[in-house]
This record gives sequence, C-alpha cells and structure tokens, in this order.
Amino acid sequence: MNHKILIKNTIVPVLRYKLNLHFFIMTLFVFSLFPYTYAKPNEPSQPVSGLKIYENNPFYWQFKGKPISLLGGSVEDNLYQINNLEEQLDLLAASGGNYVRNVMSCRDSGDVWPFQQLESGLYDLRLFDEEHWRRFEHFLKETAKRDIIVQIEVWATFDFYRDVWDKNPFNPKNNINYDSRR
Repeated sequence: MNHKILIKNTIVPVLRYKLNLHFFIMTLFVFSLFPYTYAKPNEPSQPVSGLKIYENNPFYWQFKGKPISLLGGSVEDNLYQINNLEEQLDLLAASGGNYVRNVMSCRDSGDVWPFQQLESGLYDLRLFDEEHWRRFEHFLKETAKRDIIVQIEVWATFDFYRDVWDKNPFNPKNNINYDSRR
C-alpha cells in the first residue's frame, strides 16, 4: 500500500481548510478515545475491542486486536439520514470499506431534525424527535453488523449559517425556548 497516496487523498484535502482542521483534530481525538461498539440484546457481554492505535506501530490503527487501514466513502456526509442505508453499507463492505464519517446534519431535503416540532411549527429544544434518533440508532446497528467503524461528527457548521439557518431549530424564530434577546 502506498501511504503517500493514502495521505494525499484523505488527510491533505481536509487540512487545506483552516476551519476544518479544528473539527478534524477534534473528531479524530474523540473518535480514538471513545470507540462505539453496539451490544446485541440478550448476548453475553464481551470485552470491548474497539478502534485504537496499533500496539506495534503507532502510525496504524488496530481494531479487534488486528492492524487495520480505514477505508471508506459514502454518498452523503449524514449517512444515517438516507433511505437506502443498507444498500450503501453493503456496497461499502463489498468494496473492502470498513469506515464511514457521519455528520449529525439535517440540512438536506427529507432529513429530520433532532428536536420535536410542535403543531405550531416551532421546535421545543427540550424534547427529542423519535424518528431522528431511530434513524441514528438503526445506522449504528447496521454499521456494527458489517464491522464498519463510524466517526461521528456532532457539529455540522453548514447547518448554522446560510439559507439553512432559516429552518434550523436553534434559530430563535423557530423554537419556543429562545428569543432574539437571549
């Protein structure tokens, strides 16, 4: 494997943008410290052997006790929100992929925001939307079935400015919890 090509095609494009550098470092940090393993109900507990730095060479990752190269891609950055999730994950796995980056974004048509929308059309930021979190849980279960490692980016900057801000639940005009003075 040519590591220069891997670095050039994966890490370098992210580092080109100063704003993304901070998010990249933060997500890698969180990603490496808190690997997610989905436990199946009614199965005996097993030791978690999530993603960590490879013990024999700190330039590689290790997953389930073995060295691993993270390879992935997807049609959307918020993969948990798409309708044909299983098809996309099967394609990734069949292509040798084992990793997806998932941004907790809701800016695309058909996406569901994480907060409950009231009959008035306003959001209540104290109540979660069940469909949003059902989609996310389904996504985590399906990736776990295929041994696909998930990087979760909690903050999607594009959801908080430009035209998306007009429909964002955090915009004071769209929720019952804040007004423009707070």
